[in-house]
Amino acid sequence: KQRIANVCKNFNEHKYPNALPLKLDNIGDMRTIQCLPDQFTTVPDKKIAWCRTAEAGTIPLTKIFLQLYGVSKLEDNVREQARQIEETLITYEDKWKLVNALGGDEATDYKGVIVGRHPIDRLYSAHQELNQKSGQKKTFAEFLKEVAETDNLLHSKKWKANWRLCNPCLYHYKYIFKIETFERDIEALLHQIGSDSLDLTWMGQEKRSIEHLNYEKILEDVDQKTLKFILWIYKLDFLLFDYDIKQIEDILATKQ
Repeated sequence: KQRIANVCKNFNEHKYPNALPLKLDNIGDMRTIQCLPDQFTTVPDKKIAWCRTAEAGTIPLTKIFLQLYGVSKLEDNVREQARQIEETLITYEDKWKLVNALGGDEATDYKGVIVGRHPIDRLYSAHQELNQKSGQKKTFAEFLKEVAETDNLLHSKKWKANWRLCNPCLYHYKYIFKIETFERDIEALLHQIGSDSLDLTWMGQEKRSIEHLNYEKILEDVDQKTLKFILWIYKLDFLLFDYDIKQIEDILATKQ
């Protein structure tokens, strides 16, 4: 949390001239970027509000939230199932209020949850899923070029930058997860909210090993301009969630 506070402070003091909000959007203060309540999933009984970041543990965390709702039988579309149940537990008006409270100085007993993932890993995962669902055979370089050339406001939520989706510079997140430590972080959250008894055996059965990407290889065909724009767009995500941006900057340097 202290790291996020420091990064946000540095951004607002214009110390990151190559971060997209300042570079292209002319946004000088990250606190002006607000999220819609629909971006959050809540468990009113446990007073937690999770800002969903696609390609960053959304399916397993949705299943855990369904368990916290008391659901024992999961449907094929767990996201829609969770949405429908949540609507019976909290009104849209109250959800607006709690999200606003998370983003302001007003006191709230809700605790925010956010999940970070290495931006290139997240983009690669989104690219693979897009190809699988569409039947296309678009290369990763082609995909990144489209992302770089599209206004970030128009990006799909599947790959929209986390600072744009959930803005940790405005919203107060007590629980900050990372994909690399996801299971440990989940267990810590459940302990904090008194739900240690939740059966998570399915997580072990469904667990997918974390693929360690060879960034030099997957970025080999990405042109200089595209990679530069990708770094502009996602620089704050690297910094906010403590991912090594220098490794990607070094790859960019070889293209110059």
